[in-house]
Amino acid sequence: MEIRALSHEEYKQWDDYVLATHQGSLFHMIAWKKVLEKTFAYRSIFLVAHDAGKIHGILPLFVVPKPLKGHVMVSVPFGVYGGVASESPEVTKKLLNVAKELAVENKVDSLEFRQMEKNDEALPTKELYFTFIREIFDCEEKNMSAIPRKQRRMIRQGISHGLQSK
Repeated sequence: MEIRALSHEEYKQWDDYVLATHQGSLFHMIAWKKVLEKTFAYRSIFLVAHDAGKIHGILPLFVVPKPLKGHVMVSVPFGVYGGVASESPEVTKKLLNVAKELAVENKVDSLEFRQMEKNDEALPTKELYFTFIREIFDCEEKNMSAIPRKQRRMIRQGISHGLQSK
């Protein structure tokens, strides 16, 4: 298993992997990488775990300047989730270890992974965000009934003013 930086020739293979894995998100996609590089001039380091021409795991990283001084390394700035996506805990561990080495090499002040799972107990965590997961039903009325009354009223007001979901 080889962990290395993604090459331009592998962009399609990367996106195919993101779409195929349950851990993949919009924030893992190459299009998001391009948006952040073009808009903010962030430097990206996309790590890929490769074996026999097949991707077994990925980790997108960006070097982001801090407001006053220094830099941080973040898996997908402005994204909710986008940390490690891999097929096994072993691949995850290898990707995290390479990311830690890169953080030292790049002399960043901190390394931040944005993901639901805690993949390394030795890393400190900040629990700043919450995730709520709810089943989406086929029937619109069933979905509305699952929303608390006050929030449902606000949604209905939005709909009456042209709010649409697609």
